[in-house]
Amino acid sequence: MDDGWLVAVDKGEFGAGLFWVDKTGMRGRRIDTALDERIRWISRVTFGLIGVAGLCHGEACARHTKLYRIDRNERGDWALTPHADVVGCPAARVLDPGADAVLIGTCGALYRVTKAGVDTVGQWSNLLIPRAFEASVTGDAHGDYHVSFGRLIARFSGSGKPDWFAPTSCASVQRDAGGACSCVQ
Repeated sequence: MDDGWLVAVDKGEFGAGLFWVDKTGMRGRRIDTALDERIRWISRVTFGLIGVAGLCHGEACARHTKLYRIDRNERGDWALTPHADVVGCPAARVLDPGADAVLIGTCGALYRVTKAGVDTVGQWSNLLIPRAFEASVTGDAHGDYHVSFGRLIARFSGSGKPDWFAPTSCASVQRDAGGACSCVQ
């Protein structure tokens, strides 16, 4: 920003938060103290600034991901306004091509959050959770979306049904005792 920086910190289960640091670097303050879940990721989209709150820990599929608009109020202070709420933790979050939406990959679904609200791009079994790195969810100029689950990749297009890509050695998916998914021959 012209007069400082918005900083989102994500240390997993050990902490997170959204902070404002003025241009001098001498004053900083936490912005999201009133929220149940801290903001862990921010991005500028065509309709403003969006913050994503939620944690993938414990019962990740029972959790929710909350998105907030980040604006300045009439006094110049930062204000967080609820914008969207989706089921599941935010395993992957990226900016959609064109910067007009945020893509949120959770256990069970890929959501596209726009100025107007939330669209479900695709759905899958709760046994699968997108890989927790930025490139695990992508969109392209043709409106196709790809989600990586490690050795499995799904492509969602206008048909709504996923195309699944996997090594030929992966005939089906099972959930291991530790909760991870793996291929079974």
